[in-house]
Amino acid sequence: MIGCDCDVCRSPDPRDQRLRSSIYIETPECAWVVDTGTDFRTQALREGIRRVDAVVFTHSHTDHIMGFDDLRRFSHARGSMPVYASPETMRDLKRVFQFAFNTSNPVPYYLKPEPHIIHAPFKLGETLITPLPVPHGDRVVPVLNRYLADAVAHGMRIYASRDWHPAVTSHFKPFGGEWPPHCVQHTPGARFHPDLQLPPSTIVISKGDEPRRPGYSAFDGRQPSLATLERCE
Repeated sequence: MIGCDCDVCRSPDPRDQRLRSSIYIETPECAWVVDTGTDFRTQALREGIRRVDAVVFTHSHTDHIMGFDDLRRFSHARGSMPVYASPETMRDLKRVFQFAFNTSNPVPYYLKPEPHIIHAPFKLGETLITPLPVPHGDRVVPVLNRYLADAVAHGMRIYASRDWHPAVTSHFKPFGGEWPPHCVQHTPGARFHPDLQLPPSTIVISKGDEPRRPGYSAFDGRQPSLATLERCE
């Protein structure tokens, strides 16, 4: 965080030196990114990405779209850039980046978006992508339960992370932090959704459970045995 000298912001641990989230996926048939955050250019250079065949946007918050312009290199390489988004997100993209979407005389080498409105599952290459709207968190629970049951049937290990803050922590505004109190240990706000069917074998990782560490990542959390996520057996 700009202007912050806390232990996390000054930490040399690479897990504490995170950028805005984007996802790069490459299959034999297609390569695409999910969201182009503000740090997209830095991430693409760091990872040596040479090919992007499409971009999928989850929503139009600034930290998910403001790297859009840096798709121009990939767009020029293939002639245009397929852009997949919900109607609402596409509307915002066209408003914010109207110079790319609404030009009758595009500049050579510039980004040429090819809009695709998402209404149903679609394919990129041979990969089926199923959009999952989450207007309210509890609506996703039945879907998660199906995935959990499938994972159990295939013998896969399941992890569940949670915020697990003490009542008094420097993470909260009343004690000098930036967040209102939330997910306080042993309160209803810290529990998993009551309809979420976590199997008994679930490995629960609690983060933010120390008074002076915010615990933004599950990698900062630990099990009741104090084992970290990296050391889970």
